[in-house]
Amino acid sequence: MKIKNRILAVFIITIGFISCAQNKTDDKVSGIETVVELDAQSFYNEIQVENIQLVDVRTLGEYNSGHIKNAILIDFYNPEFYNEMNDTLDKEKPVYVYCRSGNRSGKAAKELEKLGFSKILDLDGGINSWTRRGLSLER
Repeated sequence: MKIKNRILAVFIITIGFISCAQNKTDDKVSGIETVVELDAQSFYNEIQVENIQLVDVRTLGEYNSGHIKNAILIDFYNPEFYNEMNDTLDKEKPVYVYCRSGNRSGKAAKELEKLGFSKILDLDGGINSWTRRGLSLER
């Protein structure tokens, strides 16, 4: 009887592990991460091509105090944020987002993912990490 109980216990534990693993969500679509955080240098390297979708999700005042060259402003706190993202950006092309510290852009990236954008690259640490790295801003 002890062997049957042990086998049953092992079976139940195994099923539990399999069930947990199948229910785990990890922001991946078809094995490809939809949202990727990049450090400042990697972000800089990625945006050195033409026709990228680079979005500053800070406020107008923050944007005017200094922004990354070629960034467009779509304020995360603006009630029209979702409409602006849908009307302005191509869902099939990568979208590069940043804010001041990474908090808003992280939230914005999750929202973009929900809206069906295929690839979102988020500047880890935001513009703060960008300037700490000595990278320049436009004013």
